[in-house]
Amino acid sequence: MSDDQAYARALERDNAAAMRKAEEIAFANQVNQLGQLKAASPQPAPKKPEYLELPERELPSTAPELRQELEVAIVAYRKAIENVRSFEINLQEARRAEAVAVTDDGGDEKKIVKAVSESQGLQAVYSRRLELAGRKVPEAFVAIVPVAKALAVGLVNRCVGLAAERADRHRAVFRPRLDHETFIRTFPSGFPVDFESGLDKLVGCAPDVINARACIPQFSFLGRSALPANLTFQQLQLDLDALERAEVAYQAEADRQYDFEAPAETEPQTA
Repeated sequence: MSDDQAYARALERDNAAAMRKAEEIAFANQVNQLGQLKAASPQPAPKKPEYLELPERELPSTAPELRQELEVAIVAYRKAIENVRSFEINLQEARRAEAVAVTDDGGDEKKIVKAVSESQGLQAVYSRRLELAGRKVPEAFVAIVPVAKALAVGLVNRCVGLAAERADRHRAVFRPRLDHETFIRTFPSGFPVDFESGLDKLVGCAPDVINARACIPQFSFLGRSALPANLTFQQLQLDLDALERAEVAYQAEADRQYDFEAPAETEPQTA
């Protein structure tokens, strides 16, 4: 091989290497530009959870009025469901009547035309009324929720109030009978030492206070500040049942009498 040929081959290798290097640099630049474009482009915002929109309305202030309004709202919801089912049945019957008229080979054509026309007209009416009735179902359901929530909040407040009332009664009994320093040394409640905190723990062990707190119901949905948009009446019914049981339990506990009266305070005797 001559020197000219060797030089030509070396030049070709150098050119090929330079081209590969240029292609690698160009590819790296394209990747970098693509990354910058993605970073600069607006990213889709994360989907926010959807919540049930409750109507803003003034509700009754007493529990009996709320219970009565809840019953009325539930009846209206069930009536809306019945209307939907009624129009669905009527629509199906109109479609069957059309099919029977069309397939009546031995019937008079004029009667068939009249029957088909009538059934198609009924289908149009029932279909439209079914659509309108379907829109009223969620409206009737949403009307139930704020009333149920108000009842739940009211019951919880009554349970907490009953427990607090009984705890105060026990404090009136124990406070004059306890020596503060001895009580703190015997039942320390941390630092700084607090007689009232220790007394709260003591009266919290009283059976009547425990029973009052036990009446506080546990809800799956009615205790939430915001309810999911896909909440169903079947799910809400579980909370309504819990609310009804808690109402009965609270009333029974509130009517229960405990033989525990606070004695009159006496002045300490002096030697």
